[in-house]
Formats: sequence, C-alpha cells, structure tokens
Amino acid sequence: MIFSKENYGDCVAESAILNALHWIELYGKKGYRADHGGMVDLEKNNEFSYFTIRNSDGLLMGHAGFIILKSPFYGSILAMDAFYYIKPEYRGQMGMTQLLKFSAEYLINHGIDSVFVGI
Repeated sequence: MIFSKENYGDCVAESAILNALHWIELYGKKGYRADHGGMVDLEKNNEFSYFTIRNSDGLLMGHAGFIILKSPFYGSILAMDAFYYIKPEYRGQMGMTQLLKFSAEYLINHGIDSVFVGI
C-alpha cells in the first residue's frame, strides 16, 4: 500500500467513483450529490487536504479528505474529516487506520494544530 498526499483536483475522476461507492454503501442509490468543484476550490484556498492509498499498480484503493479551518474559539488551525473510504476488497489490512495516521501526521507536520476524525 502506498500512502500519499495528492492534489484533489488531479484525482477528481477517481475520487468520484469512491465517493459514489461510499454513498451507495451507506444510503443506497437515492440522492447522491457531491460537489467536487467545491472541494477543488477549497483546496486552492488551502482549506481542503486530500490523501490516498494506492496499490503497487497505482490504482486508488481508498482516500480521505479533510476540511481545514481556523477555530472560532481558540484561533488554532483544525483539520476535520470530510470523508474517508476504502474499497471493500482492501479492508481488513489496516489500510484505513494507516491512511488516517499518515494524514494526521502530515497535517500536523504542515502547521495544523489538531486533527479530528469522526466515526
């Protein structure tokens, strides 16, 4: 498994597939909408950060996206998960745990004060 920080704008087509699979798994086929352009815009303003897991052939296995914001209470910079998902065939290998750890370490090493992941 290869863990990376990637530019979401370069991965929109691949990400859209995983986002749709994730939605269907959670909610079925009704009402899926994703604002990929909005995430690209947030990323351009340093308000979104995108991380991936790829296999040795470069295929996207899973991903995680984080919204970056300034805390209205403390003035610190926070990262909160917007989504995370790994394809079912790659589950059970600790890949998502490793990706979230990789993401948090990257964000903290690049000036984020706190990283939050909801479950």
